[in-house]
Amino acid sequence: MNNLLVEHNLELTEIFQLIRRHAVTVLLVWIVVFTGTFLVVQQLPKKFKSTAILNIPSSYFSNPLVRELVPEPSEPGELNAQRISLLKFAMNEEFLDSLGENFKIYQYPRDTRRRIEERDQLREKIEYFTLSPTTVQLSSVQDNANQAFHLMQAVMSRMIAVLVEERYRSLEKARNAIQEQTKFLAKALTRAKKVSNAKHLEDELRKVNTDLAAIRQKYTDKHPEVAELINQAVAMKAQIVKEKGNEAPLPQSNDTDAIAAAISNDGSSSSLENLYNDLLRKLSYLSIALSMERGSESMSFLSILQQPSLPTKPFFPNIKVASVFAALLASFISVGIILASETKRRTLISPQTAAIALDTQFIGELPLMKNTEKTLLIGYDEIRALPPAQKTNNDE
Repeated sequence: MNNLLVEHNLELTEIFQLIRRHAVTVLLVWIVVFTGTFLVVQQLPKKFKSTAILNIPSSYFSNPLVRELVPEPSEPGELNAQRISLLKFAMNEEFLDSLGENFKIYQYPRDTRRRIEERDQLREKIEYFTLSPTTVQLSSVQDNANQAFHLMQAVMSRMIAVLVEERYRSLEKARNAIQEQTKFLAKALTRAKKVSNAKHLEDELRKVNTDLAAIRQKYTDKHPEVAELINQAVAMKAQIVKEKGNEAPLPQSNDTDAIAAAISNDGSSSSLENLYNDLLRKLSYLSIALSMERGSESMSFLSILQQPSLPTKPFFPNIKVASVFAALLASFISVGIILASETKRRTLISPQTAAIALDTQFIGELPLMKNTEKTLLIGYDEIRALPPAQKTNNDE
């Protein structure tokens, strides 16, 4: 039975024979593929990319002066999400529309379906992604190098403006909240002090009334001591009314009266004063930080690592990538042609393959010796010379 499926390893000489037989075909395939790839690359529309790198450190999201008041993310993933969210916020529809109109990219009027498609295409041509935990790369792709460069400049300016604005807005929000709380605590402390003074005056008034009741048992109201106590009681009542006088209305969410009453009852005004003083100090810190950041020419919470670059050559189509693709394609086609040709050829490359195809044992080779009529028999066990072949009448 034929054993055609027996594994046979190609030797180096056999591989060289294959290459030599098909060298012209393989060379033509490579020339055709590379020439075709070059022509296709030349016909493709060229795209230019301008890039910039922006550094947004974690200090952007915090302020060491009021770290416990201003909420700040700490996880790297959360920080990256915050960065990308801010950049997406900068690339809103209003900015994209102004960008497309200023650079004459849009061709259709506002509020149309085609304008929405143009806006989406422009958004896809503006890329931003993180290079490291703190750096973000920005890029814009256009058909013209100068347009890509100026578009990247506009995008960079927009993102920096939004980042700075959001930074100041976050600090101002914290400052305004502290201001509201300090105002509330100031009113609470003032009212608590008045409540405490009124309570003290009421205690003193009770003592005066007690003394007045006792002295009236001896003297009439016209007596100087009685008259003095009566005048003192009237003055205290007036002072109590004044201390409990009308107050400016406060928001319903801040029950100043309840806080004032609680302070006057348990004597915790000192702790509230400490809180008030602490908030005043932090409010001062925030005001100083805002003044320093706004007045400084450099931004400590934001930096530009690479300004927008003017592209000198198109990034698409890429000659290197096209060459690699052409080499892979040419190799694949060449291997296919060689396999197809060898399959149709149906020849035996070596005696070993012949033995496998005929399902017989390979004994050896019979090379013809030079300068002799004898033939060597090269076998596995011995080497011997065969006698010369006998001539027959037919040979004559």
